[in-house]
Amino acid sequence: MKQIVLIGYSPADKKAWPTGGLGDTLVDLDPRHGVFPNHVMSPLLSTACFLPSEDQPAFLTDVRDNILGSFPGCRPRRHNALDKNISADAATLLLRTRRIFLRPSVAPMLSDPEAFDPSKHLALIYNYWAFSAIMSFLIENNTSWTEKTLDAFRRSLLEKLLRRSAGVCGARTDFPTSLPTTAIAQLGLYFQICAHAADARLRDILTSCVKEQRDESTATALSLPDLQWTVSTICSLMPLPHNEVYHSYNEETNHIGLYQNCFVRGKDPKGLHPDPGSPIMWEYIGRAVAQKCAE
Repeated sequence: MKQIVLIGYSPADKKAWPTGGLGDTLVDLDPRHGVFPNHVMSPLLSTACFLPSEDQPAFLTDVRDNILGSFPGCRPRRHNALDKNISADAATLLLRTRRIFLRPSVAPMLSDPEAFDPSKHLALIYNYWAFSAIMSFLIENNTSWTEKTLDAFRRSLLEKLLRRSAGVCGARTDFPTSLPTTAIAQLGLYFQICAHAADARLRDILTSCVKEQRDESTATALSLPDLQWTVSTICSLMPLPHNEVYHSYNEETNHIGLYQNCFVRGKDPKGLHPDPGSPIMWEYIGRAVAQKCAE
């Protein structure tokens, strides 16, 4: 069973109330942060619900001791992606997070005990900006972005994936024909691609898109082993909502649960028809993450 790694979008540049063994400044993906109970704990709990019963004790023990832990000397598998929130000013991928995702050809895995191994780790990445930054680093070797440049990357990559997926039968047959405009729907598309990347045809599409995106960048071409490692790593990432599912609630145009359904179906709210048979988001995420843990 793969080990879970958490990567969040909550820069640790604010003061905090000392508690639980933590000091007066925030740590990476701080458990005192307001989004932690809803957006971090819920996917972990839902994953446990869908794991085989014989795997649940080991999973929960690992989560308690090595993911949520905040006691002195503990180095939990929790990280932030960026040094600050994305805006018109450039935000930078934190050095510690860069080191985790360095390709083995750049820095052998044994040089960093926290290095990401796609055969052993599964990263849950919260927020579409954080996920897009990790993807851009893996594919284009970029480490700094403004809102405009990171948005352009996300659109470019997703448009390639949709274009190449058109008419392809396999694990996924309901990708939209055009790119959704809302962040939550785009994050849902990312999730579908990562969740079903074990499908050989979808993995081939992803490989082609990664290569094309790399070739369009200023970075040097990837060797075949580096391309394979990059795709394997992307297949071991799971993009999850941060607080996008609660943005702009409106009694008439954004009912409770609508944006959650946009994530599940990878589609914009406009034209999305109510479907009581569509899965609840926490179940949808839990099933997919539990399955990926077993791959």
